[in-house]
Amino acid sequence: MGLTGQCRQWGTRTAIICLFGLGATQARADSLIPIKLESLVGNEVTHRALAVPADILKKSSEIREKNGEGRMVAFQGPSLAAWVDEALKGLTAAERAQVDLVVIQGRETKNTRFLPRAFLVKYPQIQLAYLEGGKPVSDAPRVILPLLTKSKIRSEGVLLEPLQVSGVREIILTSYQNRVGSARLERRTDPSAMRGEKLYLQDCLSCHGTGAAKVLPIKPGEAGLAAFVSFLDKRSHPSVEGLKSLTLQFNDKQLKSIDAYLRAKAAESKP
Repeated sequence: MGLTGQCRQWGTRTAIICLFGLGATQARADSLIPIKLESLVGNEVTHRALAVPADILKKSSEIREKNGEGRMVAFQGPSLAAWVDEALKGLTAAERAQVDLVVIQGRETKNTRFLPRAFLVKYPQIQLAYLEGGKPVSDAPRVILPLLTKSKIRSEGVLLEPLQVSGVREIILTSYQNRVGSARLERRTDPSAMRGEKLYLQDCLSCHGTGAAKVLPIKPGEAGLAAFVSFLDKRSHPSVEGLKSLTLQFNDKQLKSIDAYLRAKAAESKP
């Protein structure tokens, strides 16, 4: 069963939204997926709707992965990378250069996830699935990662399970600077701390910076490390439903890098 679709536009300032159809089944209203560009003008965050041409819907692909019940099934839908690339074509070169973060928004705020754009470019197989085993996905669209078909993805240092968002309702193209600029190091001279910053941004903030988990502020001095002591020293983390790889995610070098980053950021925060 293939995917069909059409684009509609309501008003000159309204997003051009692609409306999916699932074969002969009428698309549901909650299948509308807008994609927006997020910019920071002064202290104000603005969003601009971007257009994706309807022919992208004809380029759906199939990927065989395990479903929620652990069974291998065929998922079908467009490539998330292709969807983003089409939206970026309408931007200037300067605007495109600023986009290094793709924000996937589920139905609830706690289902917001951060996906590095570079990671998405490297794995164009990441899919927005509408069909599972030839039938509509119950909470479509759903992000499907190539965990089995591209096993190298597991060695990328990115927490994968949280990225498999169901019921995607919006995609936002932005930058880490816009979203979490305060988490970036001002002094960028320590290679270990820089590696730790990358891990913190791409892994920790996908939950702790989006409302999916408790915010972990980095306070001045050693007190800022308290929330991370258990994880850094014991390699433990509170149990998170659907998150299997966290306690095995980081090796000794990575743990030391995260520690170096946290200490460096705490030092910068001193009065």
